[in-house]
Amino acid sequence: MHNKIKRKLLKIGIIINIFFAVIVGLSDYILEYILRKEIKTPSVGIIGGSDGPTKIFISEGSKFYKLPWVILFILLSILCYIGFRKMEK
Repeated sequence: MHNKIKRKLLKIGIIINIFFAVIVGLSDYILEYILRKEIKTPSVGIIGGSDGPTKIFISEGSKFYKLPWVILFILLSILCYIGFRKMEK
């Protein structure tokens, strides 16, 4: 009985983590489709010192800032899958 509950929880963990990985990875595209606007995350960098010229860099956004979250959810689903396989043996 206790083993069945653990197996069900691990299956649910796998499904939830894969679901979150897909949602986080595609959230910008989903919002762009719903809002009909392009979403960018700009960044500003200021480089300079007290005695020299100061440079200001402005860049357009990148869609890769969510990549660590996607990798995290995929790794969590892999760990749940490994635990599920160990429970079957």
